[in-house]
Amino acid sequence: MRASDVIIITGAAITNDTVDGLLRHIPAGARTAIVGPTGSFLPDAFFKKGVSMVSGAQIYNADKALDLLSQGGRAHHLYGTCARKINLSPL
Repeated sequence: MRASDVIIITGAAITNDTVDGLLRHIPAGARTAIVGPTGSFLPDAFFKKGVSMVSGAQIYNADKALDLLSQGGRAHHLYGTCARKINLSPL
């Protein structure tokens, strides 16, 4: 990561407890994105740590999402019917 000017970290780094260690090794001036459904649940906390962008999902029809998921639906079933992909940047 030392020579990188763009770093992309998946939301899995949040769930496996490695995100803080990864963020500590980001070189000065590098733009950093956290991507994936779990990445967007606390964007301000990541922005305070220097993350440039957080990408994730926004559910706009919770009833439809729960119905699809209860029938074994996966993420690709949600997009376009009750969820959309979003990108957030600090103000």
